Amino acid sequence: NQFYEISLTANKSSRSLIPANEDEFRQMNYEWLCSSEKNEIEIDAAQFDQFIQSNTATLVDVREPWELPIIQEFEYLKIPLSQINERTKEINRDTIILFCQSGKRSLIAAQQLSVIFGSSKMIFSLQGGIKSWLLKNRIHLS
Repeated sequence: NQFYEISLTANKSSRSLIPANEDEFRQMNYEWLCSSEKNEIEIDAAQFDQFIQSNTATLVDVREPWELPIIQEFEYLKIPLSQINERTKEINRDTIILFCQSGKRSLIAAQQLSVIFGSSKMIFSLQGGIKSWLLKNRIHLS
């Protein structure tokens, strides 16, 4: 008979993946976390609605402050694409959904944040932007 003794130390970057309590453990998306492929970076308007309803993601508008329409249907952070790398400390949840007018800038922001956060956060861009979400939900803003 043989035995081996191994000493392990936690990787600092992976500590954020350890749930703090039972509720966090149950809410964790292990299919995403343990998957070797994480290519899906865009979500559609229906998936976006699910995140709004569950209130489990940080929603981030990457449009410039002066851009319209102003969205009042849900809560979100307003961090322009030009500032996204400097303001990552404001993003405090493990799931981040980015949106802009058409989906182009939010896709760029999602790619940038994926480099910064690595696999410690789920990062998505709203495909088609807020225009597609407004159209899906038949919301007309003037």
